[in-house]
Amino acid sequence: MAKVRTPEGTRWKVGRRWLGRRLRLKKPDPSEGGSFDLGFGDDLGGIFAVLAALVVLAIVFLFAWVVLAFVIELVVIVVVVGAGLFSRVVLRRPWTLYAIDERGEQHEWQVVGWRASRAQLAAVRGALAAGLPLPDRPAT
Repeated sequence: MAKVRTPEGTRWKVGRRWLGRRLRLKKPDPSEGGSFDLGFGDDLGGIFAVLAALVVLAIVFLFAWVVLAFVIELVVIVVVVGAGLFSRVVLRRPWTLYAIDERGEQHEWQVVGWRASRAQLAAVRGALAAGLPLPDRPAT
């Protein structure tokens, strides 16, 4: 992402969007409930079983969770980057280029190829810095 200032003083952010759209997580609905009963009674054996399970879970959480979380994150990053590169390079999926000013005005272009998208970004930055209108179509 690059920041460009027009001769009038308006600031623009110009860049390449790596992901096609933003991922939104669904917020939990408190009206759906979600309580459950494990079936442990009020007897002493049930209480000891719960305490033993909590101790085992704490040990597993403290030691194994750190390593497991790191491995999972690493695998997710490798898969996402690999899929992204595969889709952009092999499948020729277009890059989404954007220009957003400080008031919220936004322009987008779909450009196939890394070099073509770099040329389009340079053309947009040059047009903004010179005070010219933004190009309607990607540069070829």
